[in-house]
Amino acid sequence: MAPPRVTTRKDNSKDNPALYEGDFFQLSSLPISIIIIFLMIFYWFVCYNVDVVPLHAMGPAGTFVSYLAKHHLKFLRLGFRFAVIAHLLEAGFAYRICRRMLFSRVTSFKWMVQTALVGFPSLGLLLRHRKQRELANKKTN
Repeated sequence: MAPPRVTTRKDNSKDNPALYEGDFFQLSSLPISIIIIFLMIFYWFVCYNVDVVPLHAMGPAGTFVSYLAKHHLKFLRLGFRFAVIAHLLEAGFAYRICRRMLFSRVTSFKWMVQTALVGFPSLGLLLRHRKQRELANKKTN
């Protein structure tokens, strides 16, 4: 009886630069996206329309947020503006990366909008794809 034949197959799918050509879009994690969008909306309500949010029904966290809104509203608004500016700068950076990777305008716009809403989780996906693309191109050159 012949010994069993062992074959090893190398998976070159990550090394194939053709996989990284053209457009690429990936949605960020849905639970994280929902949490970030919900918290940004909540943050806006706390800063600019605190009467709409039932903070008294949120227990100790609501009491803390109510204290912050009454005594440190200026800093809360400053933090909110900083968060919005950070998301917009990340979105612009994502658009620039997409255009440099020669994505279509539609795909670049999708990345920009997603990054403006979600922030770094979206930008992280794009940066990871760019790095994998650069590594695949280096291996072929």
